[in-house]
Amino acid sequence: VALDPTFALAWAELSRAHARLVYFRYDISPQRRERARQALDRARELAPASPEVHLAAGYDHLWLERNPEAALTEFEAASRGLPNNVEIQAAKGELFRLRGDWQQSLNAFQVASSLNPRDGSAKVDLAETLWFMRRYPEAYDASNQAIAIAPDQPWSHLTKVFTLWSWKGRDSLPE
Repeated sequence: VALDPTFALAWAELSRAHARLVYFRYDISPQRRERARQALDRARELAPASPEVHLAAGYDHLWLERNPEAALTEFEAASRGLPNNVEIQAAKGELFRLRGDWQQSLNAFQVASSLNPRDGSAKVDLAETLWFMRRYPEAYDASNQAIAIAPDQPWSHLTKVFTLWSWKGRDSLPE
């Protein structure tokens, strides 16, 4: 945004970055929230119909306002503009998971994973959701697929460990 203050996608990403810092509790200050909102307002001003701006607005609703209904409305608007976008499907999956809508979450993460079969993050999201659903054999397989795709990604290994521990307890230590 410093290089081009009229670049709406940069403002949308800046909004998401600020909102993510609040959501993951790295910085929960009112100033951080305000920065997220100001960046989103600027993105909306520059490109109100942009799917990427709708995605950022969805994250604002989900991460800052804790308003899943408003977030879903924005994610759906983003999806209409970018119907085969892995990130939008993953956002929906996260929203459904936070609401406890496990099957809808699983469906969204399956779509995300199928849209980009070489995306290790999508497989990790799928594996985590299966783990949360106590579908351990499937979570184990999805974790192994994530590891095969992105062996340096720690969450794929951690999800496999969590799955094995939940599924088999101490008997899984050798694995």
